[in-house]
Amino acid sequence: MSTTPNIVPRGDQEGGLGTATKSWGKLFIENASDSTTAAATISNLAPAQQAVTIEASNTTGSVLNVNSATLTTGSLLSYTGTATPVDGANNTFSLMRGVFAGTGTSTFKGSILDVNKTGITASGKTATVYGMQIDIEDTATNVGTVDSYGLVVNNTFTSANGTTKSVGLYTNVSGADSNFDIYMENSADSSEYATMAVGAGGALTATTVSDDTTGHFEVAADGNITLDAAGSIALESSTDTTINTRNLLVENVDSSHGTHLQIQDTNNSADEKMSITFTKDKGAAGADNDVIFGIHAKADNAAQELTNFASINAAVATAADTDEAGVLQLKVAASDGTTSGLLNGLLAVGHGTNNDVDVTLGSGTTSLTTIAGDLDIDGDMITTAGNIELATGGSGNITLDGAGDIALEAAGRISLEAVGGDITGTTDNYTFSSGNSGKPLLTLKNTNTTRDQSGELQFLKDATDTADAEDLGKITFYGEDAGNNNTLFAQILGEILETDEGDEQGKLTMTIANNASMANALTASGNKVNASTVDVTIGAGEAATTTIYGNTSIWGRKGLTTVQDLGLTTFENTYASGEYNGEVFRYGSTDENLTVGGLYFLHTDGTWDLADADAVATGGSQLLGVGLGSTFEVGVLFKGLIRIPSTEILNTPGSGAVDGLPLYVSTTAGHFDFTAPSGSGDFVRIVGYAIDDHSGDVLVRFDPDKSWVELS
Repeated sequence: MSTTPNIVPRGDQEGGLGTATKSWGKLFIENASDSTTAAATISNLAPAQQAVTIEASNTTGSVLNVNSATLTTGSLLSYTGTATPVDGANNTFSLMRGVFAGTGTSTFKGSILDVNKTGITASGKTATVYGMQIDIEDTATNVGTVDSYGLVVNNTFTSANGTTKSVGLYTNVSGADSNFDIYMENSADSSEYATMAVGAGGALTATTVSDDTTGHFEVAADGNITLDAAGSIALESSTDTTINTRNLLVENVDSSHGTHLQIQDTNNSADEKMSITFTKDKGAAGADNDVIFGIHAKADNAAQELTNFASINAAVATAADTDEAGVLQLKVAASDGTTSGLLNGLLAVGHGTNNDVDVTLGSGTTSLTTIAGDLDIDGDMITTAGNIELATGGSGNITLDGAGDIALEAAGRISLEAVGGDITGTTDNYTFSSGNSGKPLLTLKNTNTTRDQSGELQFLKDATDTADAEDLGKITFYGEDAGNNNTLFAQILGEILETDEGDEQGKLTMTIANNASMANALTASGNKVNASTVDVTIGAGEAATTTIYGNTSIWGRKGLTTVQDLGLTTFENTYASGEYNGEVFRYGSTDENLTVGGLYFLHTDGTWDLADADAVATGGSQLLGVGLGSTFEVGVLFKGLIRIPSTEILNTPGSGAVDGLPLYVSTTAGHFDFTAPSGSGDFVRIVGYAIDDHSGDVLVRFDPDKSWVELS
């Protein structure tokens, strides 16, 4: 490449191109494409002079135009400088200063940075475009104070004339999937940031994004914070909204309709409820009489003095752990004619030991408590400092109507007198109680001498209509069980069995407690078929025992029917070994102790001897019986069912093979035998039949045959 010599001044002279009176009209500098140096280099060695000064009289053209359409990695303009100001001096790296002197309608922009992206970003690629980036980095180890500002905007009007508007920062962002007017990033974590965006209608949204739930939004003001909305102010939180302040004032200065505080829950949930909680977390152990909260109602008095006219207060009555109790007061202002103050309208005090809450209504002995409607008292006492008077205020009646108990207690007697009339009580329960032995005693006393008349305890069910099986009256007997539970132990019940007029039938039932339920003891019922009969059922359950002392006469067309039901319960679960059911005879010349389940005959001397099939004289023709123990105290079984112990029965054919087999008098004295005697001189006599067996024991229907056969 050929070169053109440089124009250089002499060594002792300052070089220049043109003068102020005669200058170059144009200067064109073109750097070759293969050049390794800058197209133009200006080296200014004068410390107090500008390197380049451009004086221009342009009106419509640009004073300086820098144009490049081929940039790849380079910069259009690059400024590099080092400022080392002396103490107290100011430096500016880049200074653009302009004067807007226009007086008509016009727009003046101090600086325009216009960046247009025209390239289509390829799939999988990411294009990041910055209109302006400001990087300030302090790498020095400072000792003094450093204030660093990324961007400072001063927009000041020195005159208030005309209509003016001053904007420090103006943004208009749109068109992207996410549009943020301001984006602020956490310097320690680029995934955490905060944004501010303006939407439709000028709606401003401030958003924080964090990796966890630490993206808080805090407005910290050295003075007041005012939220002034033409519409509503909404505070929305997915968890809790906390206001840390000493006083919270909700003030209405515009509306004449009063101030309204509303708590609203729009969730469709039956379990959740709206609540207001006053929490006093004093940071130390709570103490008795700690005040928790107060709600006060204040208004102007006649002297326009703000006065407390009512309040609701809560405090700690007992702070003991697990025995906490509280105090709730509802107070209203009252005056004695001279001094006004808050007095209790309602005082509720909890107890820390007995689950009671004491309530006081009103203040002052001359105060009046009016109850509109009914008064329901769940306690058991009304006390007064003096006499108590129940006055109707007119000619009405006084009625004691208790859904529970009505107790009249006196140190002396209680007299209820109704001259010429009845004493009527309409209530559910009447209770007469006494702590004395054998008391209380209820006496119906009649002093009249009429022979066929007496006092009467009457249960009258005077209902509009009655039906069959309707209860008429009941007497119950209660006592405490071992667990101190008030338990029903016995009951007598009268009922309607048949309501047909002219054919009325009644029913009387006596029941007693049996294994935590009521069981029948005696039931007497009228007979709908035969008006002259009454059906009676005694006892309950097949295992029940009914004992009748003295003689018993049974009058009936069908006689006595007994049923032994072993269909549902096996005999081994019904009868213990040696247990029986049937006809028992207590007889003997002496009190003999017979083997239970042994086979005996009644000797002519009045004793019971062991039956033996070896000789007719030892059980062939005599009265037979099964031993049950003492002949005087228990007796001998003549006839019935008995579980014969395995020790008293011989030649059992095998378990499950005895049903229906006959049993004989054995040649082994006192025993039953499945094998008939076969020896000469023995007698054969059937004494019963086997029904079932279990573990060697056999259930026997004992009914000795009246005949026998003697073997020759």
